[in-house]
Amino acid sequence: MTPESQQLSANGGGTRFEHSLMLFFDGCILNLVYDKRDLAYQEMMKRHANLE
Repeated sequence: MTPESQQLSANGGGTRFEHSLMLFFDGCILNLVYDKRDLAYQEMMKRHANLE
C-alpha cells in the first residue's frame, strides 16, 4: 500500500501539505489585494484545479 502523498504525486497532483501551503499563501495574498480579491480568487482556484 502506497502512502497517500506518493499516490497523489503519482497522479500528477500535489500533496496535502502543498495544498495547505498554497491556501495559506492565498489567504495572505487575498488580504494584500483586497480590492482585486475576486480576480485573484479565480486565478487561485485555477491553480488548485491544476494541482489535482
